[in-house]
Amino acid sequence: MSRPCAQPPGARFQRLLASPGPLQVLVLLLGTTALFAEPTKADEAPRAIPQAPLAPVIDGVADDPAWGLAEWREMDQLWLGSAPTPEDFSGRYKLVWTPEGLWLLAEITDDILMDSHPNPLERYWEDDALEIFLDEDASGGQHQYDHNAFAQHIALDNQSVDFAPTATGGAPALFPDMIRSIWRRELNAPHIVTWEVAITVFGDDYHQDPERPPPMPRTLSAGKR
Repeated sequence: MSRPCAQPPGARFQRLLASPGPLQVLVLLLGTTALFAEPTKADEAPRAIPQAPLAPVIDGVADDPAWGLAEWREMDQLWLGSAPTPEDFSGRYKLVWTPEGLWLLAEITDDILMDSHPNPLERYWEDDALEIFLDEDASGGQHQYDHNAFAQHIALDNQSVDFAPTATGGAPALFPDMIRSIWRRELNAPHIVTWEVAITVFGDDYHQDPERPPPMPRTLSAGKR
């Protein structure tokens, strides 16, 4: 079972951006009792993500050929809080890419999923979520009130929330053009969640201003960090 985390999302990600070495493509977590992160070390090169000839179908069913190309990566790096038991929380994930974006498969064991705030913009960091951190150009630096990097919280209703800049700093906003996700439970193992996510990659020029031309997503290519 997950309990509310007292630390807002911006502070958590700021610590990651300050870590040494190249920022990894993604960091994932589910639950709020403990946070798990992809390790970032100065002497460690980012692990390669395979290219998929055909993008997975986002339906919460892990039967797409693309997933057979990728290795499982464990969610086992304790970042904050105390480590739960495997039954309370454990997880692993896979990543593939196409020129159109990143594709993620997460397999998560959690005994209780909690969504105590129906409004997707209200204290969303206290609910169980699949959180994806993305720095498109691996530049590091500040992010909380701009789009130098993203911290997308995918809620149990599959809506994605992050801070967006405002005249007074920043405010939570939905990002339907960036994240598309579906999750399902296993019928014979109801504590296991299979979560598929399509991630359209935007850069720091992203905006949600309806008076401006829509932002253009990045086209991915081999060798990109």
